[in-house]
Amino acid sequence: MRTLCILMHKSQGEPGPGHAPKRYNAGRPALPQAPNSEGIIMHSPRSTGAARAAALAAAGVCGALFAQAVNLKPGKYEVVSTSQVTLAPETQSRLPPGYLARLQTPRTQQQCITDTDLKQVGKKLSQERGNDPSCKMTDPSVAGDKVKFVMQCQRATSHFEGTFSSDSFKAVIRAQTDQGPMTIKMTGRRIGGCSK
Repeated sequence: MRTLCILMHKSQGEPGPGHAPKRYNAGRPALPQAPNSEGIIMHSPRSTGAARAAALAAAGVCGALFAQAVNLKPGKYEVVSTSQVTLAPETQSRLPPGYLARLQTPRTQQQCITDTDLKQVGKKLSQERGNDPSCKMTDPSVAGDKVKFVMQCQRATSHFEGTFSSDSFKAVIRAQTDQGPMTIKMTGRRIGGCSK
């Protein structure tokens, strides 16, 4: 579980040189006012933004269910994320042609997760989750290899469901925000050790 949280945290990307902090997918037009799973406004929820939303939602699992959740092995993981966003017609009309289709195109990334990452993930995600003090995790459950919880925030409610093994995971986050529904699906599988 800790590894999943790291994967989702790392896959959000870093801002490029000359770009404002927290602007992801530099060079692509920003989607106006798209909230992540906690209702925090994000400037681009493409798959890196979707991964960011997943990381923020999973922060509750990484904290409250940390000790109970399934652990993945450190190593290199291939992560595939997809997002499905429903926008109001007036929001869609402001987007460049084809942008919504690109937003929902699956993205594949490879992420190296080290032992050091595993030890620091709780701290990193707790800091990010502090952006919205209205959020509360409810209905947490860990049953075998399955983890579920609901994250209720002032501007959004997210339902997280994940299944984990020692070398793979599947997760789905369904968020209902004040701007419409969003579904994020992620799968990951260990493909080997990290290269030095």
